[in-house]
Amino acid sequence: MSQILEVIKETIPIEQVAIMVPADDATGVERPDSIPAHDEYRATMAGTPFVEIKRWDFYEAAKSSDVTVYVMSGDQRLYANVMLTVGVRTSDQ
Repeated sequence: MSQILEVIKETIPIEQVAIMVPADDATGVERPDSIPAHDEYRATMAGTPFVEIKRWDFYEAAKSSDVTVYVMSGDQRLYANVMLTVGVRTSDQ
């Protein structure tokens, strides 16, 4: 997914990256101490604001009519989901 993010950030302006985090009731394997995918995304998208959305709220947000493009990377790591908010690039950028 980080390779996809690299291409996207060079193509369109990203205003924010939302990452999925465990739900409040998550236990065991569903509540890891660290999420390696998130570390990669933060490194790849350095300088871009990040927000965390709890698992079930993330799924609801992904169903919103505001979501217009889906990219499926095949990354099967736990909580490797991201949602990008894109903006408009001005002529002076």
